[in-house]
Amino acid sequence: MRSGVRFSWGRPEAVLLVGILAWHALHWNYTVDDAFISFRYARNLCAGNGLVYNVDERVEGYTNFLWVILMAPPIALGLDPVVASKLLGLACSAILLLLVAREIDRRSGRGVAFGAGLLLSADPSFALWSVAGLETPLFLLLAFLALRPLLEEEPRLPRATGLWAGLAALTRPEGVLLMGALAGIGIAARARGSAGRALLVFAALVLPHLAFRLAYYGDPLPNTFYAKAGVGAAAWARGGRYLADWLLGYGQVLLVGLALAGAGSRRARAALALAGAFAIYVVAIGGDGLVMFRFGLFLIVPLVLAAAEGAARAARALAARRVAPAAVALLALAAALPARNSFAGQYRDFALDDRARVRLHWSEIGRWLAGHARSGETAAVPVAGAIAYYGGITTIDMLGITDRHIARRAMPAFGSGIAGHEKHDMDYVLSRRPTYFIHYPFLLPEPVFTKGQFETDWNPGLAALLTSERFDREYRGEVAEIRVPGAQRTSYLAYFRRKEEAP
Repeated sequence: MRSGVRFSWGRPEAVLLVGILAWHALHWNYTVDDAFISFRYARNLCAGNGLVYNVDERVEGYTNFLWVILMAPPIALGLDPVVASKLLGLACSAILLLLVAREIDRRSGRGVAFGAGLLLSADPSFALWSVAGLETPLFLLLAFLALRPLLEEEPRLPRATGLWAGLAALTRPEGVLLMGALAGIGIAARARGSAGRALLVFAALVLPHLAFRLAYYGDPLPNTFYAKAGVGAAAWARGGRYLADWLLGYGQVLLVGLALAGAGSRRARAALALAGAFAIYVVAIGGDGLVMFRFGLFLIVPLVLAAAEGAARAARALAARRVAPAAVALLALAAALPARNSFAGQYRDFALDDRARVRLHWSEIGRWLAGHARSGETAAVPVAGAIAYYGGITTIDMLGITDRHIARRAMPAFGSGIAGHEKHDMDYVLSRRPTYFIHYPFLLPEPVFTKGQFETDWNPGLAALLTSERFDREYRGEVAEIRVPGAQRTSYLAYFRRKEEAP
């Protein structure tokens, strides 16, 4: 083991890396709509309604139990959960960044550690999801803490691995895969410690939560699994395209190449094994429908750990006179490929469009609902986050993320559409008689209403609904005027309202 100077919190390199990450995250200042689903569950918990999306409806429409629990105290204190989630997420990412850099510093020196840290801090996905409001940074931090003992000169599989992996499993379901992969890696590496003991600690955390889920929600898996996860050739093909896009379109191909170049090292092989397990998982579930390759982050930390060793090996193979600068140059080049997506390209445009949708459309529609809906009125929406959180009324999620019936409906060719946007049952939604039917959740510059122009690819059930005779009998189209704070012009919301409940 190299005995070089260790990375520490006070070193200029550490300050610079955290500064780059913080600037990069603020550059995005993105909040994903799904985060508001978690905030709504946490708010209902604080209000004494239970861990529910709608009062008296026990549906586990979240996959991040620990994150929801962590969001409850700020809400109880009257703090904005959007701000609280961003601060906590960025703190987790910054700690992870420094821990990864320090781990690499122990093996390869400060220069290579800085290059590897640059890979993380300059990655648009890592920066964006640090402040997106969801649990991703916490999960990545816990996953690294669980992996770290296996990176020692004499690999270990202590009880702490079970602890960190168990907390990761409470944060995201993929923590179960994490624990299984680490146990397998530890056994293959003949790591000191007992895989059985680590698994017992893991089980002590995970099994009580499973018992709670079965008793409270009545299901062994979160509702989101039934709504999103595909099984079969169509889903695998979509997952394969997702991973290929991350490698080639987004630009992680050099990172993977450097990681594979480090495969001669036992530590790199351990990291690559974990990355490989997550890669298979991402393909198997059909990828993800959210912006900037969220599921690619399952792979990025182990790949960066392996790439640091691979860059040094590649520099030596190229007969560089000074190995460390050449290795840092390779890592900086690997960082530059995905970093370009922060400034141009389809992935940047998609993220910025989605940021505007949450801020300028869905949040304002929710606030309008809160100001206009009367007691007992309900709304059906195609996006279940900000509209429902700010609206505050009973909300029917037309895509089934928070609705048990829709999530379990069998769909033809499921897995071939947009992940998380395939399930629908408009007859069921109509049977619930929502007061408001917000079929097109976007503000318009003019007070116009034409049903056909509002059909969207990501809500496939609308076409049948908007041509339904029953729907025409029971609902009428209306246009509301919405004044967005700070906007220079008035915006308009086109929506449907039940005829007998119209004011």
